[in-house]
Amino acid sequence: MRTHALYIGAGTNTTPLIHCHWIDQFTCMDSQPYSEYGILQSGRIDAYGHDEYARPHFLQNLDDAYHQAGFHLTGLGRETMRCYSNQNKHVFYYYNTAIPDHHSRVKLVFKDIDTIIVSGHDPDCIFLNYTLKRLTFVGMEGTSFDAHEDSRNSNGLVAKLHQGYNQCFFRNYIFVHQNGETKEFPFWDEFLNYYDEVNNCRATHSTNGGGAALPI
Repeated sequence: MRTHALYIGAGTNTTPLIHCHWIDQFTCMDSQPYSEYGILQSGRIDAYGHDEYARPHFLQNLDDAYHQAGFHLTGLGRETMRCYSNQNKHVFYYYNTAIPDHHSRVKLVFKDIDTIIVSGHDPDCIFLNYTLKRLTFVGMEGTSFDAHEDSRNSNGLVAKLHQGYNQCFFRNYIFVHQNGETKEFPFWDEFLNYYDEVNNCRATHSTNGGGAALPI
C-alpha cells in the first residue's frame, strides 16, 4: 500500500524525505518565497525591491537542496507547485501556500494523506477537517514538542494534542532520530514521554561531556 505524507512548513528541509524510507509520496507546503511568515509582509522594501519578509531565492535554494538529496525537478504543476522525484519517491511541493490561510486551495490533497510530518514547525490543524483516514504522526528529532511552544498559533497540531484534542485522528506516533532510527508508539502520551527522555539524556550527555548514551 502506498503511503502519502503531508509536511507543512517544509522550507528546504529534506531530512524527512531521507529518513522516512517507508513513505512513497510527500506533499510539502511553504509560504515562501512570498513571505517567511505566512501571508504577512513587513511593508518594508529592501535595496533589491523585495519585501523584507520575502525570500526571493527560495525556489533556487529549494531545487539545490533537493538535488543534493537525490531528488530532481521533474515538472512544474498548476499555479504554485513543483514536482520532484528520485524514481522511488515523489514530492509535490506547493510554494507560496500558507496554512491555514490557503487551505481551501489544497483541501483535496488533505483528503488523500495518511501521514503528517512535524519537523521544525507546529502546523495548523485545519487539515484535519478534510482527512478521511486515521493518520500516522511523524515527529522529527530536533523539533520542539513542548506545550505552548508557539503562542502565535493556538490551533497548532502539537498545541491541540497537548490539550487532549484531536488524538482520535491518529492511529500511531513515530519519533525519528537524527540518525534515522525510529521508535513507534500507539499513544501521544507515550510519544511525549520518549521525547522527554531523549531531551533529558541529551542534556545529561552535554553536561557530562558526552558520558551518557542517548536512547534509541
